[in-house]
Amino acid sequence: MNEMIEIAITLYTRAEQEISGIPNIGQLTPGYQADFIVLDQDILEINPEKIDEISVLETYIGGELVYQHEGVLN
Repeated sequence: MNEMIEIAITLYTRAEQEISGIPNIGQLTPGYQADFIVLDQDILEINPEKIDEISVLETYIGGELVYQHEGVLN
């Protein structure tokens, strides 16, 4: 796994709460916002040079589905 990808994920998730000062974000934990995306590939396993080829399949805000890529089955 690429260490830079791990750092980027941490900065966009857990560290975001500290950076932004917005409470209850950055983790999938009871009481938190539950904003997250579902990707079509494992970002931790893909070649870092191909990250731009990853697509978002679903987006959830507050635990509710707000976006679903065409062709995704529930």
